[in-house]
Amino acid sequence: KTIVITGNTESPITKHADVTLLTVSQETRAETIVSRVAQHAMTDALYVAVSLRMIDVAVENEKRIWESVIPKSV
Repeated sequence: KTIVITGNTESPITKHADVTLLTVSQETRAETIVSRVAQHAMTDALYVAVSLRMIDVAVENEKRIWESVIPKSV
């Protein structure tokens, strides 16, 4: 499955998507902070949803991540 996260329903990439998720915000500054936060929240929610379906794999992967960043002597 292919999931596309975009703010534009007419984006060419949507033609290749099985699922299109829209994150739209009204930016009032040149920086696109609000839309980036919305997209990050969407990807985080997807990660959590997939992790809950594969909880054993997710727990093992999280353990491996923590072991790679925290020194063994701590």
